[in-house]
Amino acid sequence: MEEPGQGLSPMMKALQYWTLLKYLPLALGGFVPADNKHWRFLLHLSHLADLIFVPRFTQSMTTYMRSVTEDHMTTSVDLHGNNGTVKLRPKHHFLVHLPSTALKCGPLVGMRAEKFFL
Repeated sequence: MEEPGQGLSPMMKALQYWTLLKYLPLALGGFVPADNKHWRFLLHLSHLADLIFVPRFTQSMTTYMRSVTEDHMTTSVDLHGNNGTVKLRPKHHFLVHLPSTALKCGPLVGMRAEKFFL
């Protein structure tokens, strides 16, 4: 028999994950040391999510978003890449294309990808 909590995989919808990412720093920020590199990575991810879901984009915003995305992926490999064993997933590659997609298609809030898979 497994220990309680072992293998637990919570099932949440995307909006629930987004809400958790948005409010977790507010709830726990006072308890985490400011120099914790994993906490700073989470804050950086939250900032990137805020950039991705803005209601309007300008050319300079997408340039900034490219820079933040590059920093995020580099930090991810640095934190989790034990001697080059970390593998970026296709979603990381798609993240690279979000700034140009936002300029072409408009705000990403409310967009869905299901139509591309049917």
